[in-house]
Amino acid sequence: MKYVITALIAILIVLIFSFILTSVINKEKSFKEKLKITFMFSLVMLPIVLLLPVSLFATFKASAVILSLEVSNYQLFLLAILGLFIIFICDFVSKQAVTSIGSNMLSKKYGDQELSEEEMLEIIDKKQSNIKIWNIVIIFLASLVLYIASMAIISIEFTGLFLVIISIINILNYQLFFRSSYKTAK
Repeated sequence: MKYVITALIAILIVLIFSFILTSVINKEKSFKEKLKITFMFSLVMLPIVLLLPVSLFATFKASAVILSLEVSNYQLFLLAILGLFIIFICDFVSKQAVTSIGSNMLSKKYGDQELSEEEMLEIIDKKQSNIKIWNIVIIFLASLVLYIASMAIISIEFTGLFLVIISIINILNYQLFFRSSYKTAK
């Protein structure tokens, strides 16, 4: 029963956050329209929100068994639920960091030149592979920090290897569920 309650609380939190996000993005719309948008967004996101923690739990459990760690199923379940939020947080942090660092670097290098939009897009296209690598590195590092904090809160004993493995699993799930077609729109 505690698994069901935990999952329902997580789904409720996701719905609340999606409503808050919808409200911030659509300030001019009425409350009813915001609820409608949130409901439609939730219908699209619900399969991912339900499937992602299941995927994380299965891979975390396999990793814990392989590494012979003393971790309960409920602790791994909580860690998988938190993993859902960690992926969203890491995505946000990486996008902010890459955007900030990238724009600073490009403005220093090309700030004194008058470039057309086409030239700017060409420069960004050339930097896409570096941007993807930095995005993954930032997600990995943020994931490490957030999982350390999560495991400390849940009282999970862990090893550095387990931490690295679940952070890599986090990146793979992020790529699978959110960036499966990781191409730039042209």
